[in-house]
Amino acid sequence: MTASHPLPRTLEEYITVIDDGVPEWLSRKILAEYGGDGPWEAATVDVATDRPSVRNCHMVNLTSEARCSGQARRRVLEQNVSQLVRSWMVAYHERVLPIGLEDHTGIGLIRYRTGGYYLAHRDAHEDQHRVVSAVAVLHTDFAGGELEFFGGEPTIALRPGQVCLFPSSFQYPHAVLPVTAGTRYSLVTWLR
Repeated sequence: MTASHPLPRTLEEYITVIDDGVPEWLSRKILAEYGGDGPWEAATVDVATDRPSVRNCHMVNLTSEARCSGQARRRVLEQNVSQLVRSWMVAYHERVLPIGLEDHTGIGLIRYRTGGYYLAHRDAHEDQHRVVSAVAVLHTDFAGGELEFFGGEPTIALRPGQVCLFPSSFQYPHAVLPVTAGTRYSLVTWLR
């Protein structure tokens, strides 16, 4: 590490928020394509179970070949989002830690309606190499739905367009607190 890029000293310093992480025009395109009653599925905690007692939200896999197949506008949308994710990798490298992020494990669009939540969990998995988690909130009106780390400190209320980047490791338990009004749409991915 050079003097211009010191190593973070606390766990909280590995968490960063980018203010203009998702441009409004891209949020509008994503919501126009997927915001209705489209291909939503109950989000699961693992591949085998739907556990609404732990996670109460719905998801669309934006990078699924089946989802994009034969639909040019969805392929273009996925390319726009992938390009955006690459900019998040660069931002984490520049702001927090130069660790050579090069790819992502897929991109999901998550919908939390009023009452939706995700209890404390970790993003590290044996079967997927995840280094940095990314949660971006699209330009929608909602209340609640804050990201809570370490059981309450810090709690981050992401504004529309912001993205939060943080390590995926077991040291970063986090939750999405209940949405109290409206619908919170977010992009999620894991960088490696």
